[in-house]
Amino acid sequence: MQNKELTFDICFIAFNEISSDARLLNIARTFSKNGFKIGVVAIAEGAEVPQYAKEDIALFPVKKSRLKRAWLRWLSFNIHSRKYLKFCSSKTYIASDFYSLFLCSLLKKKHASKLIYDSREIYSALGPLFQSPLKQRILISLERKWLKNVDKIVVSAPKDAEYIRDFYSLSQPFAVIMNLPPFKEKVNSNLIRAKYQIPLSKNILIYQGMLLSGRGLIPTISALVFLPNSYFCIFGDGPMKEQLSELAKNLKVEDRVLFLGKVNYDELHSWTCSADIGICFIEPISVSYQYALPNKLFEYSMAGIATLSSDLFAMKEIINKYKIGKAISQDASPKEIAEAIEEILEKKEFYAEQTRIAARELCFESQSEAILNLIKT
Repeated sequence: MQNKELTFDICFIAFNEISSDARLLNIARTFSKNGFKIGVVAIAEGAEVPQYAKEDIALFPVKKSRLKRAWLRWLSFNIHSRKYLKFCSSKTYIASDFYSLFLCSLLKKKHASKLIYDSREIYSALGPLFQSPLKQRILISLERKWLKNVDKIVVSAPKDAEYIRDFYSLSQPFAVIMNLPPFKEKVNSNLIRAKYQIPLSKNILIYQGMLLSGRGLIPTISALVFLPNSYFCIFGDGPMKEQLSELAKNLKVEDRVLFLGKVNYDELHSWTCSADIGICFIEPISVSYQYALPNKLFEYSMAGIATLSSDLFAMKEIINKYKIGKAISQDASPKEIAEAIEEILEKKEFYAEQTRIAARELCFESQSEAILNLIKT
């Protein structure tokens, strides 16, 4: 354990695995490249520390808890984080999610620091809690209380700012930092086909993200019945995995639904480039999902593949403006989803060119100035 006092310009705290937290990594790297001294407390392994040290990011790893209950995992994270924070201080703390807001509030008071809250989702209306109203009410009560300590709030889309400001009657300034990936050229990748022995004659649909209700996974797996030449490759993990696996078996498409687990964010681009279509079929089961503008939409485009999305406002606006895919009715049947996928495949060359053009604009570098302005008064 270190005893030397460390002082940072900005310290991020995230109840999340840093290796797969695209938003945290992209914001932290932007500050680091511009000369700010950066610390990050997040779920990670000790072996990851040298990797981020090369980027002048001091990582303080908190081992992932195996406890089943979410509140116990949260409590464990807070307890283990404090062993680092005893000898660290920062001019600005960034709570990278709701779950780190309590700890950041305490640190703000202790060190008379500034506190920025990255409300990357509308936590007062979370998709996974749409059937748990009591848990949602508790979360709202806590967020309302802790928001009083926040100096600035960051969101991923303009509609989120409007909703949160009105819901809590807030006066703090808001900033919009979209979930855009860093610019990368499309690579000629065959990773998925090569590793999982998928024939060249078959199409690859890809989904990357958490396996949760409302992410369009059930409708997409159901659509495979009408897509005999397509495989659905799922990168990520979550509580729905067993249910989705059972659905695939019942529909007799289990040989074409591949659960590929989590991939480090810095390695994901090459995998995505080896797919044909990205799936972003968000269902409006909560306000948070209704306004969704997820990073996967932009990551698919950066990889040069078209996106099939639902026609929710924010996603439809991007899809139609940049012509990088097709937005169809949120109530589309599996057969209609399959037909839309076939239409996209028929125009594959067109979408490849449109995504190439869009990638230059829909990249994280375009937000550098807005990010640096976050810590200005």
